[in-house]
Amino acid sequence: MTELPARFAEEKLRRTSEARLILIEEHSAAFKWLVASFLAVNGGGLLALGDLKIDLAQKQLAGSAFWFGIVCALGIAWQSQVIGRKAINKLSESELLWLSAIETGELDVAEGQRLENEFKAISVWPARAFGWASLLAFSVGVFLAGASLQ
Repeated sequence: MTELPARFAEEKLRRTSEARLILIEEHSAAFKWLVASFLAVNGGGLLALGDLKIDLAQKQLAGSAFWFGIVCALGIAWQSQVIGRKAINKLSESELLWLSAIETGELDVAEGQRLENEFKAISVWPARAFGWASLLAFSVGVFLAGASLQ
């Protein structure tokens, strides 16, 4: 345990609380835009296939690519929520750490380091992978549809 002034702990708590709120707001806004965009482009591609005069097999392949893009967009939504919950939980634990420091005048440095390490270890690669897969699926769908236009 390390002694510290209550004022420092109060400021750290305020900043941690603000960071959690900003994380929630920014994550929510970006999440909505990203998922809506991937759903829109892949859904639009799927719908546009109905009017194209292309070989049925090519239409089915392109449609499968667009459908896969839609599924990946939903995967982004799911993974983003998982990541967001983990990050919010770690920030909430950090707030409790600082509340305790305000009350006792001592900071559990080891606990603070553990929380920081766990926060840094939250992996965002699954959401990124779904995003890139959705974009790739859209590109494949456009290529397949465009390559077989008559």
